[in-house]
Amino acid sequence: MDLSEYSQISEISDLGELKSLEILRISQCDSLPRLKNLPSLTKLQKLEVCDCKSLEEIEGIKDLLMKNLCKIRRCLNLAGYKSTGKTTNHFL
Repeated sequence: MDLSEYSQISEISDLGELKSLEILRISQCDSLPRLKNLPSLTKLQKLEVCDCKSLEEIEGIKDLLMKNLCKIRRCLNLAGYKSTGKTTNHFL
């Protein structure tokens, strides 16, 4: 799934329902503050997120990073990732 240049998207509410999703690309979604329910995407093999100016949080990013399944670039407000209730700055 490619969500590029949808600058008005502020939420992707049913992302966790896409159980068969293997690739997710999100770029230039300037109004998107967080990505939720990534741990529910059990078939996800690749996540690319870039140039999302308002993105502050990606839920479940730690597991994807540990499996080398994601690339995150130029998301300047991204402070860390949420995993088991903790937030940390050690994601790249």
